[in-house]
Amino acid sequence: MKPRLNFKGVKNEIEYFKKNNINRNIKLDLNSFLSIYNKSTTLENELNKTKNEQTKQQTKELKLVIKELEKNLKFAKDELFDLTSQIPNKSHPKSPINNEPNEILSGGPTATPSTPLRDHLNIANRLNAIENASDISGNGFTILKDELAVLEHALIQFSLNIAVENGYKLITIPDIVKLDIANRCGFLPRDNSSNQTYSITNSSDNPLCLAGTAEIPLAGLHYNQLLNQSSLPLKYVACGHAFRAEAGARGRDTRGLYRLHQFTKVELFSLTDEKSSDSMLEEIINVQKQVVEALNLPYRILDMPTQELGASAYRKYDIEAWMPGRGEWGEISSASNCIDYQSRRLLIRYKDTQSGGNIFAHTLNGTAAAIPRLILALIENGAESDEDANIRLALPKALQKYWIGKEDRIRWQ
Repeated sequence: MKPRLNFKGVKNEIEYFKKNNINRNIKLDLNSFLSIYNKSTTLENELNKTKNEQTKQQTKELKLVIKELEKNLKFAKDELFDLTSQIPNKSHPKSPINNEPNEILSGGPTATPSTPLRDHLNIANRLNAIENASDISGNGFTILKDELAVLEHALIQFSLNIAVENGYKLITIPDIVKLDIANRCGFLPRDNSSNQTYSITNSSDNPLCLAGTAEIPLAGLHYNQLLNQSSLPLKYVACGHAFRAEAGARGRDTRGLYRLHQFTKVELFSLTDEKSSDSMLEEIINVQKQVVEALNLPYRILDMPTQELGASAYRKYDIEAWMPGRGEWGEISSASNCIDYQSRRLLIRYKDTQSGGNIFAHTLNGTAAAIPRLILALIENGAESDEDANIRLALPKALQKYWIGKEDRIRWQ
């Protein structure tokens, strides 16, 4: 089934959408939108009028006219759909438009001074807890061992536990999804050169891909469903593998754990009614704060500018942790309110209890734990020497109950 795009809404606010495209750095010419919209509307009216006439007088000429009008209308509607589907979501009026995020909060311990001695890859190699997977999978993949492998699983269980305690329902999801569902969620590259999707080549009849985030299968969970408003909000959490074909430009971002082709991520996802999504976004941020504060990391929360919102987000916050080995802040999680952008494409509606009408739900997503980034931040902030000058990791006590195996190179704090 085709997405239910808001053609009339775009038509009524065409100047807003033109400006919004500029603010979001989207190269899309909307000057033809009104003419295409009006042409489609005119053809539809003519077709309906001609069909009414045909019910009164059955003529061969009218049948030919109807056939031609139907052909022209389909072309016009397809053209309108193709153009509208490329328009990104609206932007929150408070989202920065100068391409610089606004820092709205910071917390955690005092930041450790920047030094290359705290580089996470050097520390991981000294622990003999990491290996390059290039011989197995190619560049951009890694193997964790010993303490770092245990740390990954401890972080997963820790973040899932926090999410469930906050009312999120634990879901297991597939890592393979229909390409159509990924596209409906807004995971479309701006150009072919920046495509981040791993396509599965033997699925041409029903194209499949590896999910770039658990957000995609979670969003598809209620595809083409009509929900009861009383059942909202729906809150889900899932742990999945995220696959990104384009893992970044050459340079230090591709070194070590910061940017990988495959990584583990614990994802939060919520469906709300149209009046509750702003407050739900704040709730997701509070869950993310619980995670990072329990991990005792220096952090800051940023209100992201319009050029960083992608296609689907209406408003987006990033949480960054201080990474002293890298000498800068690095993103460890994000939270987005997509209002009805995804639900219109996924046909997720709810029946309003007051009006009885069907309204498109609002969707939100947030990262509870991007595991490699958290490991990086914990290593760079927690590496220290023991009494015998051997390297060890000072890790937060919040992870101790999830630890498996030896702890002789761990100090809990």
